[in-house]
Amino acid sequence: MRADLADLDRLPFGGVRLVTAFAVLDLAGRDWIEALAGRVAAAGAGLYATLCYDGELSWDPALPADREVRAAFK
Repeated sequence: MRADLADLDRLPFGGVRLVTAFAVLDLAGRDWIEALAGRVAAAGAGLYATLCYDGELSWDPALPADREVRAAFK
C-alpha cells in the first residue's frame, strides 16, 4: 500500500493491531507524532518504533537544550 503520511486521517487504521515505524519519527514534528499516537490508540493498536543511531548527533538549527539531549544518549 502506498500512502501520504502527512495526512494521518486518510490512513486505514481499521482492523490494525500493530503499527511499526522506522526512520520516520526523527524526521517528524511533535504534532505529527502526537497525532499518530492518537490514531494508534483510537484503533486499539500497539506501536513498535525503532530508531537507528550511529553515534552522531546534530541539529539544525542548534538549540540550547541540544547538549542535554546529547548527554541522554550516552
